[in-house]
Amino acid sequence: NFFSGDIYAVNPNGEGKFTQKELVRAPRGVKFYTLARHDIDKDGAPEWLGLERPGLSEQANLLVWGGDGKIMWSGGAKLGGTNNAIRLGNPTPGDLPPRIAFNPRVIITDIDGDGKKEVLAVTNIPLIEKTQDFKLYTKAKLTAFSIQGPTLAPAWSTREISYCVTDIQAEGGTLFLAAHKGKVANVLVKERGYVMWFQ
Repeated sequence: NFFSGDIYAVNPNGEGKFTQKELVRAPRGVKFYTLARHDIDKDGAPEWLGLERPGLSEQANLLVWGGDGKIMWSGGAKLGGTNNAIRLGNPTPGDLPPRIAFNPRVIITDIDGDGKKEVLAVTNIPLIEKTQDFKLYTKAKLTAFSIQGPTLAPAWSTREISYCVTDIQAEGGTLFLAAHKGKVANVLVKERGYVMWFQ
C-alpha cells in the first residue's frame, strides 16, 4: 500500500483551516484515490463510493457504503485499471518492485442533462489481459450508473476510445478527461499525455 492508516473527511471553514474531522469507515481494500461522497438514498446522511481492488487485480469493484462502514451495494463489475502507476519497494532478486496503481476517480454528476445525477466510472482495457508485472492499458470506456435508492444500476456505456483514461472531472456541462496514450516500441513503453473535454 502506498498509503496506510485511517482516512478522515474534513471541512474547510473558509479561513484556510479545516474543521469537523470525521473518520471514514471504509471497507478493506478500497482505493483512496477513487473515493466520492453523495447522499445516495436521500436520507440526509451522505454515503461513500469507491473502487475496491480484489486481490492482486488492478481492476476493481464499485462499492457504496454507509458511515458505519457497512457495504450497501457492490457492483461486481471490473472497473478502473490504469497506466498511472509507480513501482515502489524492495523486490526479490530478479523481480520488479511492486506496481502501485492510482486508479481514476469515480464522479457523481448529471452527465446526460436529465436533471438526475449519475455515477460515472472508467474502465481501462489492457493490451494483454493476463499479465501482472507488465500492464499497458490502450483503450477505455466510461460507464454511467443510475442512482436507485441505496443502490446503483448500470445505465449506459460509451464506445471504446483508444486511450487509457487516468482521471475524470465534471464542471458544469463539461466533462474533462486526462488520458494517456502508451505503445510498446523496442521493448520500451513510449507515452504521451492528453487532456480532452466534451460538452
